[in-house]
Amino acid sequence: MSWYWMLPHGKMCLPCQGPWGSTFSHLRTAFFRPLLSVVLWGALLWAGSLPDLAQGAGTFTLGVLGPWDCDPIFAQALPSVAAQLAVDQANQDSSLVLGSRLVSVVLPTGCDTPHALATFLAHKNTIAAFVGPVNPGYCQAAALLAQGWGKTLFSWACGAPEGGSELVPTLPSAAHVLLSIMRHFGWAHVAIVSSHQDIWVATARQVAMTLRTHGLPVGLVTSLGPGEQGATEVLEHLPLLPLVVVLCMHSALLGGLEQTALLSRAWAQGLADGRLVFLPYDTMLFALPYRNHSYLALGNSGPLQEVYDAVLTISLESDPVDKTALAFRELPLYWVEGPSLPQVSPLFGTIYDAVVLLAHALNRSESHGAGLSGARLGDHTGALNVAGFSQRIRTDEKGRRLAQYVILDTDGRGSQLVPTHILDTGTWQVQPLDRAIHFPGGAPPARDSSCWFDPKMLCVRGNSPFIYPFISPLGIQQLRLVRGPHRILLTAQELTFIHRPPSRRVGGAGLGLAGQGADRTLLQGPRCGLYLVQPWTSPWGLLLCLLPQQIRELRHENVAACLGVFVAPGVSALVLEHCARGSLEDLLRNEALRLDWTFKASLLLDLIRGMRYLHHRHFPHGRLKSRNCVVDGRFVLKVTDHGYAELLDAQRAPRPRPAPEELLWTAPELLRAPGAPGRGTLKADIFSIGIVLQEVLTRGPPYSSSGLSAEGTAPLSSLLGLSLAGVPM
Repeated sequence: MSWYWMLPHGKMCLPCQGPWGSTFSHLRTAFFRPLLSVVLWGALLWAGSLPDLAQGAGTFTLGVLGPWDCDPIFAQALPSVAAQLAVDQANQDSSLVLGSRLVSVVLPTGCDTPHALATFLAHKNTIAAFVGPVNPGYCQAAALLAQGWGKTLFSWACGAPEGGSELVPTLPSAAHVLLSIMRHFGWAHVAIVSSHQDIWVATARQVAMTLRTHGLPVGLVTSLGPGEQGATEVLEHLPLLPLVVVLCMHSALLGGLEQTALLSRAWAQGLADGRLVFLPYDTMLFALPYRNHSYLALGNSGPLQEVYDAVLTISLESDPVDKTALAFRELPLYWVEGPSLPQVSPLFGTIYDAVVLLAHALNRSESHGAGLSGARLGDHTGALNVAGFSQRIRTDEKGRRLAQYVILDTDGRGSQLVPTHILDTGTWQVQPLDRAIHFPGGAPPARDSSCWFDPKMLCVRGNSPFIYPFISPLGIQQLRLVRGPHRILLTAQELTFIHRPPSRRVGGAGLGLAGQGADRTLLQGPRCGLYLVQPWTSPWGLLLCLLPQQIRELRHENVAACLGVFVAPGVSALVLEHCARGSLEDLLRNEALRLDWTFKASLLLDLIRGMRYLHHRHFPHGRLKSRNCVVDGRFVLKVTDHGYAELLDAQRAPRPRPAPEELLWTAPELLRAPGAPGRGTLKADIFSIGIVLQEVLTRGPPYSSSGLSAEGTAPLSSLLGLSLAGVPM
């Protein structure tokens, strides 16, 4: 079966190949992270001087962003056909009084995030509004750029924006749909597995952040390695307790090889016996056909058919009529048929609906006097109810998309999916249908306590929450320390102690256990990696006031997550996320590691993002240095050791006097304070960032060119910084 689609410039390309014949993108290295601002400023300035061609000659050009040129399954969505069909319908719709003619352009972005962002930047002056991004990895950057350009993004992959109307979600949040399903069944413990492509890795990160924000115990978040060995390694790290496994990758029903390999391996290892529930993520982004529809992947009796009994498929509800074939008959000029109709991804309908939503927003914008502009179209998406591809496109008064989702199940013997439950995002309630779910073994996994889904409820072990009216307020605080979704006290059974050489230490000098001169001690738990940041001696009863809520709620890719407190006889320690590649200082001192300018820019921008997040939360660090910047396995830098001053203040503990070499990053105004340096400030953090910047650029210690010792350098920095003290920053 051969099939092709027409690109906007009239050339015919294979759907799974780029212009150079490459069918699959290679796994990107950490040296090409999506941090292109350092190298693209020139391109931005040049592009800003070009005339805006997006609304020329009475046309409004919209661009459809996506990995259409490198991913064969994404290419099966036929974005050019879907967009053209929606554009033609909008141009012919008498209810839309558009002051211009809509034109669609497909913008292949490649499969790696840097290339995708570069493609987006290149079309600043040729596109009036965008459908996309498909990759959540650059949603935030694209939204900020679109805001500056006066354009709007319509995306089903990006989460709801914190503010503004430059990013319009075209679907309800898939992570919130997932959360509602898990709440209905009482499943709280979750692991997230993605394929290795940038799109799915970023998706997994986004889902994990959303679920953690709602207090769920997200354990493993990982990506598959190559081949069957990668699936085996991931399954070995899954805990044995009943667990939901979210699969961020192409569905096996649509030809996803990674999901097929993972599920088949799970069946071979006996993990399809009912203790795990597998939830594909990608099917929540489109309407998967199920009425009188058989799937070839489930047609042959084999491991995939049997293991699918442990899979619950969540998908957009669709109309009974399959509109795909009708769509192609309406577009003979844009479709070049092969011997037979090709397999079309259901993402086709999602693209179509996004373009329709954009057209109606543009129509309202023009009717309100905004003229022919793609700016702030998100302000005009409220209270819509128009025809979509597979279901009506409905929004509430605030413009939030409303939709229905179905849970589809199999019995492990057939090739068809049947609906068992339906979810309406207008109420976020799950309702059962006529058919019950067929679970392996005949029973669903055990329910977790409902307190996982209610932060105001007291959570205890067992299947049901209990309330003890006789517990004193102090007793309730103590119970919350050790139990429930917000507990902060970790036990020795949850951690494994691993001694590392001193070169891998992250904090400053004198960080031995209980004041001893021991080496840095790392801790690893069953859910994630941990490490000991700063021990202090204190009975655990004094920890009731530790870890203020502000510290525990900090969640950002470039800030190490605070996981709790570890207490043992003579030892009390703050436990933060562990990053396997050590500190930034370790990387800079490793002469065998080549650091090019792109890599350095990537690390520095990660640092800036993390510190900007802390500052936006009005949370100064106070102890920032290269030793307190850790790097994970993907070479993502994370700021750590934050909140130390707050913990000491909570204990009313005296501040220890740091060694001179620990003060090289400290701002002059803090050094002039009597005794130990005072509590950190936002301005002082900027000074520390500058010292770290100097370290990265020179790959040397602070003030290395002065030739002075640490004892002589700290006073020198204080003298040199006199003019900086009190200057607004």
